[in-house]
Formats: sequence, structure tokens, C-alpha cells
Amino acid sequence: MNAPVAVVPVDRETYDSGARAFALAPFQEAAWLEALRGKGRRPAYFELRCGERVVGLAGGLDVASPHRWLAAVARHLYLYSFPVMEPEHAGAAWEALKALLRRHKFNSVDVAYYYNPSTLRLTEFGLRARTATEYRVDLSRSLAELQGQLNRLRRRLIKRAAQNNLVYEESRDVARLDDLTMCLGETKERRAERGVGHYHYYYIPFLDEPALRRLLECGLGGVCCVSHHGHVVSTGFFVRNARRAYYILAGSTREGYELGAATYMQWQVIVQTKAAGCEWLNLGGVPHDKSAAQLVQFKESFGARPHRCEAGSCFLVGGWRKWLYRAWNVAAHPAKLIPPLRDKLLPACHRSPEGDTASSPKAP
Repeated sequence: MNAPVAVVPVDRETYDSGARAFALAPFQEAAWLEALRGKGRRPAYFELRCGERVVGLAGGLDVASPHRWLAAVARHLYLYSFPVMEPEHAGAAWEALKALLRRHKFNSVDVAYYYNPSTLRLTEFGLRARTATEYRVDLSRSLAELQGQLNRLRRRLIKRAAQNNLVYEESRDVARLDDLTMCLGETKERRAERGVGHYHYYYIPFLDEPALRRLLECGLGGVCCVSHHGHVVSTGFFVRNARRAYYILAGSTREGYELGAATYMQWQVIVQTKAAGCEWLNLGGVPHDKSAAQLVQFKESFGARPHRCEAGSCFLVGGWRKWLYRAWNVAAHPAKLIPPLRDKLLPACHRSPEGDTASSPKAP
């Protein structure tokens, strides 16, 4: 039988201190959560204790409607990954966390899958689970082995990049965000020309340019860029802690794509992330549109392998509060209705072969 677990709200300093004992993903770091602080959302930190011992940590965003009269029905905890906890205490810890959230008038809890280091299955915790796939590069191998994983096309493009005198650099200068915005904009235009609509590069919830700026200032984030004769032709954004890294955004100009800058930049990110001592580099997932197959091929050509991830959610309240929260969520995010309605009304065999359009962190 599981020993009783207590969930204790703590401040950032206590959370950071306890984090040293756990292998947190970048999205569980206090620096990430503080960077995404904004109107209607603030970081929330919890220690999971069994007796005097800390057996887990949970960090997320306390999200509520900025409208005072809606705050009572629109409050939820958003976790970018499932809490890190000792497996033998996981069940008791999760139930204790939900009980605490109910006492503090939370309506629901949402668990995302972004670089989740947990191997626990969310369905075992009463969550309505959704599966996703992310592509990770195992950096425990030698650089020679990583280079050997590159397919012939990537090797040729990297060699051509050296012949074209492309220059790679990493920076935490916030001025580089202008280059990033420019390259992302050109990527969006090119995808639209190829018939891939509804492309939104800030695909991670609550991520925006001010958050990127704060991530650079705190040191968790970094901008990588490739230049040709002094002109930036490709840029990306990554978050990296002592153990793990996640490649969030990437874009290139038309000139950059012709020069193979996207391939060269991604390879250099792998090299530099390994040099920083990280165990994994996550290249993210792929969208549910007609570019998916091409993106999978692009990521796997660097030796990335698919990793099954789970996201989920659960209501903490019932009755009228649950239905009022659902009504508010539909009113606030009407676009979420489109895929479920289509799935119900349009049989899979008669759907468009293009599928849904969705956001993607990068395009080859």
C-alpha cells in the first residue's frame, strides 16, 4: 500500500533547490515557467512529500481568465510535462495534488507532453490521454557515431555548407530575435505557397516573443543562426538545461534553403548540444498536415528516433461548474471544435487526403 503523500505549495527558491535531485525537462524548470508568466497566468510550484522526504516535484502555470467574473469557472493548472516523482509514490502523489487543487478552486488540470521525461502512463491516473510522437537524438553516442547516422543527402548538404562559407553561431542577444522573426516569416510564406495553411510557429501554449526574450535573459534559451557573407539566412531557438535540450523553432530565408543552411544549422545544434553535456536533443513533433511525411524524413535523416508521448486532462469539479467551464472553454477557443466535429460528421474514408493543418516547429 502506498504511504500517504502530502503536496505542499512552495516558492521558486525551494523548487529550484529540490530540482537538483530530479531530472527535470527544460519545460519543468522554474526559469521556463517564469518566462511564460503573463496576464491571467502565474507559475505554481509544488513539492510532493512522503514524511520528511521529497518524492517529487510539480511545476506549471496557474491559468485563470483575466476577467474577474470568469475567474471562478476558468481556473486550471497547466503542466508542460507530467510531474516528476518516484514511481512507487506516483498514485498517492497525483491524488494528493488533485485534492489540493480542488481545495484551491481549480476546475481542471491539463498535462502536456513536451519533452516529458516520465515513463508513467497517464491513463493509470484517471486522465483522458492523448498520444503524440516527438523525435529525439540520443547524444550518448560519440560524435563519429552521430555523424554516421546522417543520411547521404544530409552529409552532402553539410559539405556544401562548408564550401559556401556558412557560419554558425549561438547567442543570447535579444536583438537576434529580429532575425528569428524574419526567418520564421519567410518560412510561413513558403509553406503557404506550398498549400500548407494555418501555420503558426508559436505552437507551444503561451509562448510568444516576450517569453523568448525572457528565456534569453535568464539563460535557459538560446538563438542559433547561420550567416552567409554576413547576412543571416537561417535561425532557430532552443532551450537547454544540464541534461536535456529542445529545439523549439527554426526558419530559413529562401537563400538559406538554397544553400542548405537549415541542414547545417540543425547538425551544428546537435554538435553543440552534445558538447554542452546533454543526454538528449528533442527535435519536436510534426504537424497533422501534408508536410508531415517530409518533416519525419527530415528529422530521421539526422538520426532522430520517434518517442511516444502522452498528454491528458481531467476535470476536478462536477455539476454546473464543470459544464460552465466547458462552455467558457468553447467560447474562448472555438477552433478546437473543428477537428472533433469533423471526426464525428465526416467518415475517415471520405476525408481530404491533406488532413488537418496544424503548427510545426520547423520545416526542412
